[in-house]
Amino acid sequence: MESASTTHAIDRAVLQGIRDICSDNNDFRELVEIYLQDLDAKLTLLESAVIKPDFDTVASIAHSMKSSSMSLGAMKLGDIFAQLNTAAKENRHEQMTALFVNLASMQQGVASELQAAADSDVLL
Repeated sequence: MESASTTHAIDRAVLQGIRDICSDNNDFRELVEIYLQDLDAKLTLLESAVIKPDFDTVASIAHSMKSSSMSLGAMKLGDIFAQLNTAAKENRHEQMTALFVNLASMQQGVASELQAAADSDVLL
């Protein structure tokens, strides 16, 4: 049993729900792999867009990644993408930069937990 202070980058209940609807563990692994590849690619694009700044591109990427992140249980990451989307729509460059730094630092935890779940037949 986990202590109340244990925090995870991924909501285990959401992730288990996704695993349950996949026809087999290979489908689940593939879904995780596709998401992680997309996350890496989108963070690379976001970095360039934040630096420029290209507010429209930041808003578009943040909006799409918010949804896909939350659908795989990365709720905290999804929340930051939502905040980044709002900051971009309001042309707040300084806030976008700070939020991007948070995203980049959270990425590793999300990737590690998702990869561990994909490599296992049960959630850890």
